[in-house]
Amino acid sequence: MKWIAEGITHISIGVLVILVTAVDGPKDATSQLVYVVSACVLVVLAALTAATGSRTSVVWFRICPFVLSTAAALLILAALI
Repeated sequence: MKWIAEGITHISIGVLVILVTAVDGPKDATSQLVYVVSACVLVVLAALTAATGSRTSVVWFRICPFVLSTAAALLILAALI
């Protein structure tokens, strides 16, 4: 169930970021707020995955926190630039 919930969360965040950027543009205050909030959610998911996924032998659970943290950093960078 965690896989499904996390997958839906990733897709929802991606769609939200794309839609708000398409509607308001990347420099709008709303877009920047969505970027920062989305980055925070990704960092929380990364921490949760690191805490729970480090106990498994599945490689993707061990890689996921780095991927999520990188995506969060890129969203923060997009909000700042």
